[in-house]
Amino acid sequence: MGIYIRDSSDSDTRKSSSTPADPAKASRLADYARFLEDVRRDYDRAEEMYERAIKADPTNADVLGEYAALLWGRPRDYDRRDYDRAEEMYERAIKADPTNAHHLDSYTFFLMVVRRDYDRVESMYERAIKADPTNANILGDYADFLEGFRRDYDRAEEMYERAIEADSDHGQ
Repeated sequence: MGIYIRDSSDSDTRKSSSTPADPAKASRLADYARFLEDVRRDYDRAEEMYERAIKADPTNADVLGEYAALLWGRPRDYDRRDYDRAEEMYERAIKADPTNAHHLDSYTFFLMVVRRDYDRVESMYERAIKADPTNANILGDYADFLEGFRRDYDRAEEMYERAIEADSDHGQ
C-alpha cells in the first residue's frame, strides 16, 4: 500500500479521491524548481514547484532537502528566508531517508550556520559519518568543526586523517 495524496487540481471533474504518490511527477517538478532557482532566479515560482513536488510525493527526501536549502537562503539573493520551515523540510527529508549522508550533512551545515546548535551539529556529523564512513567531504567538514568550534584537536586530527585516507581510497 503506497502513500496517498489528495489531488485537488481536477476536483471539479471527478469525485474527491486520493491518488498514489507520484515520484516521477515529483522529480519533474523538482527539476523545474531547480531550473527556476538556479537559472531564472525566480524563487517564488521555484518555491511553488517544490511545494507541488512535495504534494506529488511527500516522502521524496531529495525534493524535501532541496526545498529546505532554498528556504534557508542557499541562493545569496533570496531574501525571504524561512528557517523554521527549512528545518522542518530537513527533518522530513531525514525521516524519509535516515541514512542519506548528503541530507544529514546539509542539515548539519544548516544547524551550524543558522541555529548555532553545536551539540546537534556534532550529533548530525556522527550520523552522517555512520551513514557514509568513507565520505571524505563529510569527514573533512567534521574535522574542521572539531578544530574550529570544539577545539578538540586530537579528534580533528583523526578525522582529517580519515578524510585523506578516504580521498586516496577513491582515487580523488
